Amino acid sequence: MLSAISFLFIMLFILRMLIGAYLCIMVIRMIVDWLMVLVPRMRLQGIFAVLMNIIYFITEPPLRWLRRFVPPVRCGNISIDVSYMLLYVVLYALQIIL
Repeated sequence: MLSAISFLFIMLFILRMLIGAYLCIMVIRMIVDWLMVLVPRMRLQGIFAVLMNIIYFITEPPLRWLRRFVPPVRCGNISIDVSYMLLYVVLYALQIIL
């Protein structure tokens, strides 16, 4: 039988692993987003398109929520979406704390 402290440690471990997996998914999204920007003719097909749809489905809701409060930073003619960086830093810090 698990004690309350053991149960808490197990739950924190699971939460930490989920945050780590989410951070990996965010890195994959960042790489593919940059590839789409740098190689405009590149189109994902087949299983890669399905995987990217799943990744966008997982990562877009918290990013959309953050974008309501954190506007893009204007740098001349371009704007930089800092909500992605903010979410990554917050999740990384949370993972370290846990």
